Amino acid sequence: MNRFHEELMGAPSITGPYCALCGDTPTTLHHLVPRSQGGVDGPVISLCGHGTAGHHGAAEDKRLHFYWDGKNLFYLETHRPTKYDRALYIGGWIQVGRAHFSACLPAAPPVQCQYLVIIPPDRVGD
Repeated sequence: MNRFHEELMGAPSITGPYCALCGDTPTTLHHLVPRSQGGVDGPVISLCGHGTAGHHGAAEDKRLHFYWDGKNLFYLETHRPTKYDRALYIGGWIQVGRAHFSACLPAAPPVQCQYLVIIPPDRVGD
C-alpha cells in the first residue's frame, strides 16, 4: 500500500441507493483503495455502472480518481486513463456533495459541489 492509498483508507464509506457522484442507481460498490493493494476492508463508494460501464467503469479504467483530505472526499474524471500520482496535479477536482452522504451523515445539510484545484503542498515537486 502506498501513501496515497493510506490516506484514502481514512475516508468514510459512502453507500446508498444511488451513485454518490451522479445520483443514478448504482449496481456496485467500488473500493476506494484497490483490494489488491490492501483495500479489502477499506472504504467503499456507491457508483453507477459496473466494471466496464458508468462511474464504476471509469474508476476501474483509471479515469476516475478519489482524494481524501482528512475532511472531504473529492473526485476527478479524466478523458483517458491517468495514473493517480499524475491526476493529483490536474485541475478540476470536485468535492463529493454532502447530499450524497446522507446515509453516513444524516444531519449534514446538502451542499453544492465545489470545483477545486488540489495540489497538496507536500506533493509539489514529487
